[in-house]
This record gives sequence, structure tokens and C-alpha cells, in this order.
Amino acid sequence: GNYSVGLRYDDLKHLVLDNMTAIHTLHHIAAYLCAHSAAGPAQALFSTNWNTTGQFADQVASQSDHLKEIWKQEKSEADRRQKVHYNLVRKKQRQRAHARDKVRARKRKLSKTPETYYSDKYNRWLTSPEW
Repeated sequence: GNYSVGLRYDDLKHLVLDNMTAIHTLHHIAAYLCAHSAAGPAQALFSTNWNTTGQFADQVASQSDHLKEIWKQEKSEADRRQKVHYNLVRKKQRQRAHARDKVRARKRKLSKTPETYYSDKYNRWLTSPEW
């Protein structure tokens, strides 16, 4: 793309400087900005427009083997962390399901009156293969 620096050299005319060294430095900065600003409808970098800066970053990253390798390593590490996290989540889900089953069974057992409890035992005893 066609990019330019985010600051325009003519924006510097509003500065009020009190010594020649500062004024001389300002002229050098203005000359640099003027020389490095693209003519025409250039897109300013590092401005408040993230789309332009993001596009430039994507363009630079896509052409850099070093940045591609960093991205590959970061993605691999993130995938590993995600897998570890989800395995832990699934383990906790299984533990909770098991705990819920145990609680339900205990509630059923405790909800029986002595009559139904012994009646159920007697019926199981009558229907058991040993009988």
C-alpha cells in the first residue's frame, strides 16, 4: 500500500519555540516529514485509524520469516494451553456429574420411609436368584 507518516509537516507550524536550536531541529523534522510523506491520497501510519496501521502491520508480518516463525510458535503454545484447559474442564465436568449422581442416590435413599425401605429390601430378597 501507499503509506505515509502519521504527522503532517504543516502541523508543526503551530509550535512556538524559544531558541534557535529548537527552531533548527524543527526545520530538520519538517524536512524529514515532507520528504517521507507520500504524495496523493496516502494512508497515514500510526494514526488513530487502526485499519491503516493494522493493514501495514499485516503487510510487514506477511513478508517477514522471523515474524512468521514467532506467530507459529505463539499459535502452537496457545493451542497447547487451550487443550490443557479443555482437558481440565472436561475432567471437572465428569467429577461434578459423578458427585451429582451420588447426591441423587443418597437423596433417594434418605427419602424412603422405613416401611418402603424394608419393603424394597424384602422384595429384592424375594426376587433374588438365591431365593
